[in-house]
Amino acid sequence: MVGALVAGLIERQVRRVVAKLQQPIKGLMPEGRDTLRPTVKRLFKAFADYGLLPVKDAQGRTVTSRFARLDPVQEQILKVLGLPGPAEIFARPALA
Repeated sequence: MVGALVAGLIERQVRRVVAKLQQPIKGLMPEGRDTLRPTVKRLFKAFADYGLLPVKDAQGRTVTSRFARLDPVQEQILKVLGLPGPAEIFARPALA
């Protein structure tokens, strides 16, 4: 129930900002089309393949992980929401 509420709020916020700026989310729709009315399903799908990339040493052992680079659609969505990228969020010190 809470998840559905949060999803709806994300969709509403993105649509409001996109409409106010009259700048569509470029490449979000099938065939790379632009949209002024993105759905939360499409917004979440844009991040479906996002994740951490393992960094391996010469012997092939994972020594650390790094965040993958955001693609232009992902960057645009985070910008519209006023959110920093994942690397910036997780670089902040944890709250005690």
